[in-house]
Amino acid sequence: MSTRLDNWMFASYPLSATSLGIFRIVFATILLVGTQPQLAWISSYPSSLFAPPVGPFLPLPGIPPELSIFALIAALNISLVALAFGYRTRAASFATAGLLFVGYGISYSFGAIDHNFSLVLAPLLFGLSNWGERFSVDRILGRVKDDGPRWPLMLFMLLIGLMMFGAGVGKLIGGWLDPGTQATQGYVIQLLFRRPEGNPFAEWLLGRSDGLFEVLDYATVVFEIGFLPAVLIPRLARIFLAVAVLFHLLVFLALGISFVDNVISYGGFVAFDRLARLRAVERCRIAARPLGDSVRRDLAPWAGPITLGIGLLAAAVSGTGGPIVPLALDKLGIDGQRAVEGLLFVVAAGISLVFLGWEVVRLARPRLHNTQPAITRTP
Repeated sequence: MSTRLDNWMFASYPLSATSLGIFRIVFATILLVGTQPQLAWISSYPSSLFAPPVGPFLPLPGIPPELSIFALIAALNISLVALAFGYRTRAASFATAGLLFVGYGISYSFGAIDHNFSLVLAPLLFGLSNWGERFSVDRILGRVKDDGPRWPLMLFMLLIGLMMFGAGVGKLIGGWLDPGTQATQGYVIQLLFRRPEGNPFAEWLLGRSDGLFEVLDYATVVFEIGFLPAVLIPRLARIFLAVAVLFHLLVFLALGISFVDNVISYGGFVAFDRLARLRAVERCRIAARPLGDSVRRDLAPWAGPITLGIGLLAAAVSGTGGPIVPLALDKLGIDGQRAVEGLLFVVAAGISLVFLGWEVVRLARPRLHNTQPAITRTP
């Protein structure tokens, strides 16, 4: 029994250092240029609206001054750049987690609380692993000593399962399984009233029968509650993660509620090293090797000042209205935040569908093999 428990805790979610290194770069870059919390608005709100919930921010006497908010934005951007470069990776990971926690905590003190706690947990737990071993300045400078532990990945999956389980239990208690009501239908109607510009998918969904909404209610509760026991079986847990991405996409399209931060954190369980083994990627890596050698030789010793400079530049942009990509799209008359979220959902859904398709093939392959007619040789 203890051996099984040890294997589950310390060896059930193995990922290569290559996969973790790629995820570290992807995670930090997406937050840096696309989805980091927008905090510049905080100092412009009246103090009468500032009411921190029970928790670590309750003792705050009021809204932090504008200079403090900008210092928080600057520190967050510098830590994200350091994380992307793999410069002082563990310290940058913990700093990113702490600064995200502070930023979200202050913004939640105005009443609205989002579902992005997994985005705070990701750098905290992956920082304990070896996601700084590959593709990092630390590796170039010889600061990587050994492989990190695997239990943080298991713990992260377990926490995701607990969050899903809690959401499912809340829906169960709230009457989502009552055949006389359709909770999903109520949320769709609420969305259409809140957004007079309309939502084609929600309008189409609203025209379906009540039976479809009842199926969606039941499927949601069963899926969210079933996530926690699925964590005990790593392969099944990854299937649940892939389905969760598609589930979040459906919620985004039908209800306008974005769980893109959760989807970003799920990327920690993607085997990115398989992409690195593709022939086209290998050719690009070989072609870029001379440039990489030059960068390692000439720029690695200056990683600290470069990180600081890029981080302050990104902070200057974020302090004026948000991350650079949504801000640029807003200037073009496009809803930048929605566009970035939509793109991330499309990419994540594509990866999930490929993974689920591969799992179906793996399940079907033995059956196809067993159903093949026996071939006998005639003398």
